[in-house]
Amino acid sequence: MQPFTYWFTWCCCNPYRNDAGLAGAELALAVEEHTLGTGAEDTVGTTGIFEVSPNAVNSVPREARLAIGGCN
Repeated sequence: MQPFTYWFTWCCCNPYRNDAGLAGAELALAVEEHTLGTGAEDTVGTTGIFEVSPNAVNSVPREARLAIGGCN
């Protein structure tokens, strides 16, 4: 039987932390909401590149880079 490797991240939910990953996710959801809200079948909104830094398991991202595109 193979040994298991577990990744465990403990986080204290601090309301004052600045999480760029969460902000980027909210922006991607806002693009989707805006695109669907137009009501047009041919409107497209995409969030392509989504990079966070630092790219580590046990850290809060301080930077996020998104590429957003759209066409009608």
